[in-house]
Amino acid sequence: MAELLFKRVAEQYRLSTIDDFEYQTRKLKAIFQTRKPITAFDEDLFKATIKSITVEKIGQLRFELINGVTLNTTYTLRGKGGIDHGKSGKNSIGDPCRSDL
Repeated sequence: MAELLFKRVAEQYRLSTIDDFEYQTRKLKAIFQTRKPITAFDEDLFKATIKSITVEKIGQLRFELINGVTLNTTYTLRGKGGIDHGKSGKNSIGDPCRSDL
C-alpha cells in the first residue's frame, strides 16, 4: 500500500506545475527599475534575469527570462579586428577545424 501511495504522490508531483509568472514578472520589473542604463555586460543583472540562452541557428539567439518570456535576437560573428566572419576569405563557419574567432 505504501509503495502505491508513493508512486501516486510521485506522479502528481511530476505532473504539477507552478504558475509563478506574475511573481517573476514583478521581480523582473523591480530589478530593472532599480538599475541605470548599462553600457557593458553586467553579470549580476544577467544572472538575476536570464533563465537560459539557446542558439537557434547561426546568427540567431533566444533568451528566456526568469518569468518564461522569450526574446529573440540576431548577431553577426566577428573575427580578429572586428571583421564580419566569412568576409575575410580565410575560413567559414562550416569548417570547424579553422577559426579566427
